[in-house]
Amino acid sequence: MAKNSITVSMIGKNEEDNLSRCIKSVNKIANLVVYTDTGSVDSSIKIAESLGCHIRIVPFEDFAQARNAAKEGLTGDWILQIDADEVLFNPEGLLPLVESDYYEAYVLAQEHLILGGNKTAMGMRLFRNRPHYQYVGCIHEMPEDMKATGPDKAISPYMFVQDVCFAHYGCIDEKLRRSKVSNRNLQLLIKDLQVNPGRPYNKYLAMRDYMNIYKWRTQANGFRCKFKSTEHLLLCAIIRDYERHKNDLLQRYHGLAQEVCETAQSVLSQQDYQYVETDLEPTTLLSLGLE
Repeated sequence: MAKNSITVSMIGKNEEDNLSRCIKSVNKIANLVVYTDTGSVDSSIKIAESLGCHIRIVPFEDFAQARNAAKEGLTGDWILQIDADEVLFNPEGLLPLVESDYYEAYVLAQEHLILGGNKTAMGMRLFRNRPHYQYVGCIHEMPEDMKATGPDKAISPYMFVQDVCFAHYGCIDEKLRRSKVSNRNLQLLIKDLQVNPGRPYNKYLAMRDYMNIYKWRTQANGFRCKFKSTEHLLLCAIIRDYERHKNDLLQRYHGLAQEVCETAQSVLSQQDYQYVETDLEPTTLLSLGLE
């Protein structure tokens, strides 16, 4: 395989409507594209095969497990992570980056295409192919340096990339997005809080999901709620969790969590409500019927 080669690693399930578009967006820069299927019953595997992908079949337990299985034993100097419902724009912009003798990883933007306004997230998507770089997190997983000491195990040194980005098509259908959050994602977040109790990121994710669920449940009522209702307690749980974990959050997550907390405080203030103690936890949300 060529020096500074890029192996594209993706996982997917029932993505026949998206897969061709995704693979074609990375073929120009990939020395190898590996599609790892986690249980499709549609034509995803046939499509990937027809486009020259190497195929793996992996039972899905959680995202870190699936991604680590997908990258195990891969050749190539660099791993590029992409999802089947994404497209990479300006892929050629990555080629000069993999010539670096200094950086270990690159952080790229992901544009979530959402009706009513897109949202941007940043993620470490391109990193050197080293066995001690492993994904951590049952949901919203990230590659981390398992040899690193201390609470921050981010692969480093890394650099933010400005001119290459992913477009994520999986959020366009709002009903499907809410279903994913309230069912699959929420269950995986609960699992992550249990198996990775010291992971700072999942504390922020729980706060963010509380806020999303509050908005979905109160949207029809102008984002207002009744005092001591479940919705009121969702806001209080955000404030409680921020105060509980603020000293443990890594710097890169602290600002995100603080913003969610301040939003919750503002919504309470607008309704002349006070904070009240609550024992509401993520497991409570599974019974709320959020779709």
